[in-house]
Amino acid sequence: MVGNIVIVRFPYTDLTNAGLRPGLLVADVRYGNQLDWMVCRITTQALPGSGQIALAADDLEVGRLAQASWVRPDRIMTMNERIFGNTIARITDTRLAEILAAVRSLF
Repeated sequence: MVGNIVIVRFPYTDLTNAGLRPGLLVADVRYGNQLDWMVCRITTQALPGSGQIALAADDLEVGRLAQASWVRPDRIMTMNERIFGNTIARITDTRLAEILAAVRSLF
């Protein structure tokens, strides 16, 4: 569901490796009976000027993140739901709207 945070193996941009990290589901993309998702990377690295959006504890309706975290609207992958690990949190509608606006502003 859009707004959920799941654990997923997010590939590096050069595709040489991948890191297990949280990802935010921002859109579902259906192809017949296959369900893929557009997923924004979540990082624990603060990168000033990158356009990333901080996630505070009160931005989560349920669940929690283990560390201070930021959503990277500029780091999006399309992934099949079969590769997702657990759903660990869900963000508030207010924060989701802000993140979706940031994603749209890139296009």
